[in-house]
Amino acid sequence: MLPTWRALLSDFRTPCLHQASLNLEREIANRFAAGTSYMYVHGQNLIRARDIHLPTPTDVAHPVHDESGTNFLGAYYHVPSFSTCQMTRSMTRPFPPRINPLAWPNAVLGATNQFESAASSVYHGATLSIRRRMADGLYFRLAYTFAHANDDGQDAGVAGRPVKVQNSYSTSSKRGPSVTDQRHRLALSWIGEPQPFRTRALARLFKDWKLSGVVTIGSGRPVDARVFGDPNQDGNSSNESLAGLRTKRVSWP
Repeated sequence: MLPTWRALLSDFRTPCLHQASLNLEREIANRFAAGTSYMYVHGQNLIRARDIHLPTPTDVAHPVHDESGTNFLGAYYHVPSFSTCQMTRSMTRPFPPRINPLAWPNAVLGATNQFESAASSVYHGATLSIRRRMADGLYFRLAYTFAHANDDGQDAGVAGRPVKVQNSYSTSSKRGPSVTDQRHRLALSWIGEPQPFRTRALARLFKDWKLSGVVTIGSGRPVDARVFGDPNQDGNSSNESLAGLRTKRVSWP
């Protein structure tokens, strides 16, 4: 097995965030207040990795197999590949079609992952809330947030194998919803000071007790629209996008 190399680009920069927020709140009734807020977060110089040791890709009709990887399903997946597809039978490939092993430009080197300050992200979030100040032993806050986060393939997995290694011929990654993107979120928090006891002894014993809770309900998060295996033969099976999609992720309802 060939060694895998990792390196930082010479002009690697520390990731940075620009953040802005606006909050407004107004009392609408005795002990009740309503508020609205907006938050904007822009990430720059985020980490992304590229494998810079790959041959020139060519368009290949990649055979589609089942999950076992052995049974050909009679269909082909057209993808720019760094390897070739063998359509004829041979001693080493008796059951075509089969993808040939990747031939590295330098036969003594494997993947060379170069970490760069190349990715960015944007988050927008707006919240509407209503709260009741503590009175008569009860406080609560109800808030609804509508938000959207997207990026172009940031990769925080510096240690070990990168999660989204981009090949050397894909310096720009497809932009799409971030893994943290959640469009709708409803949250209810409350604090209660129950005083159910009439007798002085029990009331004294439980007078400092509080009950609290938080309930959250949210919409689904996006999932990667990927295919099984390693169709482009870049040695990484975690970055295979489904053909025909404009973004790298699709939102889950």
